[in-house]
Amino acid sequence: MTAGEGQPKQQGPAQDAPAGQAQPAEAGAPSSRNPAQKAQAGSGPAGNQPAQGQGGGQPAPQGKGGEKPAGAGLAAQPAQQQPAPQAQGADGPQGGQKPAAQKQPARPAQAQPGAGGGQKKPAAGPGAQGQAKPKPPAVQQNKPLVKQAPTPAKIPQQPQPTPQPRVPTARAKRRHWMLMFSFILFVVLPSALAFAYLYVQAADRFASHAAFSVHKEDSTSSFEMMSGLSALGVSSGTTPDADILYQFIQSQKMVEAVDAQVDLRNAFGRHYKADPVFSIAPDANLEDMVEYWERIVALVFDADIGLISMEVTAFTPTEAQRIAEIILQESSTLIQRLSKIARDDTIRLAQEELDIASARLKDVRLQMAEFRDIEQIVDPTADIAGQMGVISALQQSLAEAMIRRDLLIGTTRAGDPRIIQAEREIEAIRRRIEDERTKVGSREEESADDLARVVGDYESLVVDREFAEQSYIAALAAYDSAVAEARRKSRYLAVHIEPTLAETAIYPRRLTLGLLFSGFTFMVWMLVVLTLYSIRDRR
Repeated sequence: MTAGEGQPKQQGPAQDAPAGQAQPAEAGAPSSRNPAQKAQAGSGPAGNQPAQGQGGGQPAPQGKGGEKPAGAGLAAQPAQQQPAPQAQGADGPQGGQKPAAQKQPARPAQAQPGAGGGQKKPAAGPGAQGQAKPKPPAVQQNKPLVKQAPTPAKIPQQPQPTPQPRVPTARAKRRHWMLMFSFILFVVLPSALAFAYLYVQAADRFASHAAFSVHKEDSTSSFEMMSGLSALGVSSGTTPDADILYQFIQSQKMVEAVDAQVDLRNAFGRHYKADPVFSIAPDANLEDMVEYWERIVALVFDADIGLISMEVTAFTPTEAQRIAEIILQESSTLIQRLSKIARDDTIRLAQEELDIASARLKDVRLQMAEFRDIEQIVDPTADIAGQMGVISALQQSLAEAMIRRDLLIGTTRAGDPRIIQAEREIEAIRRRIEDERTKVGSREEESADDLARVVGDYESLVVDREFAEQSYIAALAAYDSAVAEARRKSRYLAVHIEPTLAETAIYPRRLTLGLLFSGFTFMVWMLVVLTLYSIRDRR
């Protein structure tokens, strides 16, 4: 038994090693490290405390000035991670002994003074400042040592993120409260009042519907047919009657006509105290009635096909239907009056044209009669034809006389009296032909007895007479057509939807009007708020 074995087992309180150094190993524990590592581990984390070997208990070498050798702290960590072998005594390892199963941290044992060669104090030096006092060497015991738990490896610390500045908590400010107050005052409150008025104060209104068109019969007059104006595409232009009727229904004349049969001020002013928005004042003037008329009568005009759809609203269904019927009656009267005016104009124009043609024909006939009285010729063309017959006969006689003369000249001598007689006959015939031609017309100057002048005047009168006769025939046909058109109704109001009688009130449209009013107030409020905020941001 060595000196270390005879010492009683004493254990002192565990002392904490300095920061950054490993815990000291149990005294007498064998290690598989090489001698260099053993020499480095002998310095221990507890300062310059010598480690007890296998039977000698010699202290490990100490660096200069009490400093630990280089790498002592680094070598201690691998030594702790190695599993501890079985404890050995001074004479060698103990047979049959196994290491303890429990893993407990090794604690340095305190030995009594004088055992194991004593304890050497470290020399004071600059490297020994700030270190703990060396612990006494642990006494080797003949028992298994507890396996030292390995020190966990250090985990590299992640870089901490840069702390962001803390956002202050949003709080309602004075302008926010003012904004909310203005929204309630200018949007919510007016909208609530509008809905309350529409559902509480507004009176129900009934609607009556009607639809009609203006029918026109297109007919071509006899004058256009005979003169060919219709074939050439020439026709009289007219203004569509539907456009005229559309303007007439919205005019003051229609309001006066309806007010004469239905008291509009009484019909639409009885709810004025409870519902002044959709009613009219009982003492309203005519201009106010015309302005209010557009609110109770709605027209939809289709210009392509000429159809007019009408909707009349009133506080009772019978009044709405009655007003629609009066409008249709007045419209029909207007169309009939326009048609009558057109017929009268057509007849008047046809009559005027007929009178003109008749007067022209009479004048031409009077001129023809005067011409016959003056010239004493019924038909100058017949006289000129007879005169031309005489000239033709004379020319034939002249030809025969000339032939007889030529025969005598060939058979008789030159001074034969028969030849002289033939020449006289020929000369007489020629003078007669010249006289007859002079009656027809003179080349040198005009004579009152020239048939050519008479025939010319007569032909001019004949042309005037023929034109006057044709004009008279056309005017007479146009007049007959105008009279025929006047006997029938060429324009009339065709009603294809009679005024209806309502059973349920559909006006006012409370939800639609309320939403429109709310949207309008909201848009106005938003526009004002955005403008004010824009001015505030520019400052």
